[in-house]
Amino acid sequence: MMQPIGNLVKAMAQFQAKALVLGKDKEGYGYTYVTLSKVIHKTFPILSGLGLAVIQTIDILDGKDVLVTTLAHESGEFITSHYPLDRVGIVGRDGKKKTNVAQEFGSGIAYARRYALCAILGLATDDDDAECLTGAEQEAADKELELREVAKEIGQKIGAVAPGSEFVKKAREVFSSKAPWASRVSDLTDILDQAETLASQPDEVTDEEQG
Repeated sequence: MMQPIGNLVKAMAQFQAKALVLGKDKEGYGYTYVTLSKVIHKTFPILSGLGLAVIQTIDILDGKDVLVTTLAHESGEFITSHYPLDRVGIVGRDGKKKTNVAQEFGSGIAYARRYALCAILGLATDDDDAECLTGAEQEAADKELELREVAKEIGQKIGAVAPGSEFVKKAREVFSSKAPWASRVSDLTDILDQAETLASQPDEVTDEEQG
């Protein structure tokens, strides 16, 4: 039997009456999106004032990793949602794996936390432009979004390793291309490898510098 949630519903009605729409605040390689930090910054103070709190944890359900999002009221009432966590791996053109388990798991968590939080709060974001999908279509759409997040992270690493270089220019071209996200992730990984290899090489010293 479901517990009474009258106090929680009343508080949420007050929260949603504010009609928050979170605009995109982050840009990276051809697309913009609202960040998790912005969602938290804009919503948590309002939630707290209404006696509400959000808790996100990781658990195992039916043998699978899931993100558990709990919306709780100070009365003790709460509701929860479960979002499956997928590990997103990257394989370069050389066939070698480019990410470790922690990186793969982290990419899935970053995507899941943002969308699960917006969903349980009933928030709209400027990037809510996807049509409703079901079954295999939804799974494919989720995977594409995860790969896009991974591609963004790799692009940021390229910018940090070789700022203002041709590697950054190539990365931007790859990110904004129409290729499948899996291919773009692979190409970006290759660019990152090249940038890191060049950055690790010692600078050549000329005869004049030695003299």
